[in-house]
Amino acid sequence: MFKQYLPYIMLAIVLALGIYLAGIVREKEMPPIPGAKFYTIRFDNGVTLKAEVAETKEKLKTGLMFREKLAKNTGMIFIFGMEYTYSFWMKNTLIPLDIIWVNSRMEVVDVSREVPPCVTEKCPTYSPQYPATYVIETPAKWTVWNKIYPSMKITVYREDGAQL
Repeated sequence: MFKQYLPYIMLAIVLALGIYLAGIVREKEMPPIPGAKFYTIRFDNGVTLKAEVAETKEKLKTGLMFREKLAKNTGMIFIFGMEYTYSFWMKNTLIPLDIIWVNSRMEVVDVSREVPPCVTEKCPTYSPQYPATYVIETPAKWTVWNKIYPSMKITVYREDGAQL
């Protein structure tokens, strides 16, 4: 009698194991950084990103340095206030990132993908082809997975829901 139920028992075990492993692998929401300000960025293909805001001198300087991970669909937006070809480096950055440069017309002007971490004294810099007012950092491969390319438009929403 037990033999006739064995395939069903095995199937149940395999399904349960699959669900368990999927829960481990799935990225979980990380708690917000205390005191941090977050904006929502919506790309014209419908993709959204929750981005920590870097607008103070200290935040613009340190960015995502020393972070060991980023939650799914999160990143950081750097707000500079004027267009320029801002260069970024990955000094003391522990995770690979994608870097998106956005001009004052809210158009993506360049994307650097899978920029590697740098923990040495001499780190390369990454610059856009065209001037930008905003720079967005995301987890590596995020721009590929979400089909983010130059010439796309974005809309940035502040915490109160108003557009930037």
